[in-house]
Amino acid sequence: MSSFVDSTISDDSGVAPTIAWSGPVGAPLKITNGSTADPTVLFAKRGTYRLTVTATDAGTPPLATTKTIDVAVNAAVFSIAGKVLDNDVPTSPATGVQLTWLPLTSVIATMNTSTIDGSFSFADLVGQPTDFQVTVPGKP
Repeated sequence: MSSFVDSTISDDSGVAPTIAWSGPVGAPLKITNGSTADPTVLFAKRGTYRLTVTATDAGTPPLATTKTIDVAVNAAVFSIAGKVLDNDVPTSPATGVQLTWLPLTSVIATMNTSTIDGSFSFADLVGQPTDFQVTVPGKP
């Protein structure tokens, strides 16, 4: 799910400040145009995220101010589920399954399969199923 943040950031000197948006470290989100007042933020999972914007003026010494906003992502969600089997038998010990969010090309979740039936499930995902890739490290 993509959100457009609309903000106004100005400096009383008339010189445009330097702007930097960020989100929680490791959060499943991607900020584009993060050096503008109006970034676009792409989210991978439903939840509440705290975004931070820092504006720094061109003065000497430069002055900076930081503000935070909370964004609630309540979009329609889906799950990705499956089974990891070896010759039709669940692996024991449990196998680690990774969920990669392709817009960020990073693993956003890891879970172990059930040793009973080999099942796994990643829930509360937003966007398109094609935005995600499931891998089992060490398995062809």
